[in-house]
This record gives sequence, C-alpha cells and structure tokens, in this order.
Amino acid sequence: MTRKSARLCALALSLLFCFSLTGCDKKPSEAAKTDAAEAFLNEFFRFNHQERYKIVSDPAAADGLDGTGEGPVPPSEQQRQAYEAYYLPYADLATPDCIAAMQANRLPLKYDKLAAQEGVSAQIGGIRCETLDETTFAFEVSFDGSGTAEWLQSPVNGRLTMEIVDGRPLVSSISIH
Repeated sequence: MTRKSARLCALALSLLFCFSLTGCDKKPSEAAKTDAAEAFLNEFFRFNHQERYKIVSDPAAADGLDGTGEGPVPPSEQQRQAYEAYYLPYADLATPDCIAAMQANRLPLKYDKLAAQEGVSAQIGGIRCETLDETTFAFEVSFDGSGTAEWLQSPVNGRLTMEIVDGRPLVSSISIH
C-alpha cells in the first residue's frame, strides 16, 4: 500500500469511528419520551384495568393479621403472585426501582381501592404532559366519570422522572401533588 492509500484508509477509518460514536449515542426524541410518559399515566390511572384490583383484593390474596393480633402475617406465595400480576403491566413502562417504590407507596393500588369502594367507573378524559427538563415531566390527568366521586372532579397533577434504559425511555419515579 502506498503512503497516500494508507492515509486515505486511516482517514476513512477515523471518520467511520467518529460516525459510529455519534450514532450509538442516539437519545430518544422528545416525542418518544412524551409517548412513554403518557402510556405510563394511561395504565396508572385506568382504575381496576384488566381487573388488576380484583386480583389483589381477593380475601385469599389480601394481607391479614396473624390471628393473635400481634402483627401481620408474612405474605403467602399466593399474595406475592397476586402483587406481581398487579404490577406486571408496568414492566415495559417503568424501571424496577420505580415499580418497587410504587409497591412501597401502594400506588396505584390505593386509587384502585378508592374507586372500587365508591363504585366509580371513570375513564381518562385527557392526559397532558409538559417537559420541565431533559428527564422531568409535569402531568395533568382529567377524568370523564360516572358517579359523583368528588376526588375525580378535579384533575390529578404530578411529576414523572424519565430514565433511558437500553435506549428506551422508562418512568423512574412518579409523584402526585
């Protein structure tokens, strides 16, 4: 190979290397992040979606006292499976840490429970997401509900934090105001 050919080859390889570095660092678009946030909120605020609340509210799967009144019974295998099934739809929408925090804070379980207790069958009327920074969205969810549940008359507001995992935007935290 001549010197000129070697230089051209080195230049071509350098350019190829540079293009590969910038191509691998592709970030999801703003629209992809917004779509991911809206998909998460759509799942979160669909009360008893696919009878998820019924799964965990079944007396055989519900937490109870140990019979002595001295404390809770460790979760049975059936209870553990019921809660896994309840949170399974979030596996493609949120990070494992977010799902663990939702479980610890009983989200959205407490909203499903409240809707069931009040006999509310509400549909999402609208979801609005506003980008606050590269990873944070403010959201507002409104409802079109049957029934007179006062807590559904006003929109629910909060924030979502997004994280990019394997090139996909996932919710890494949710807070409701």
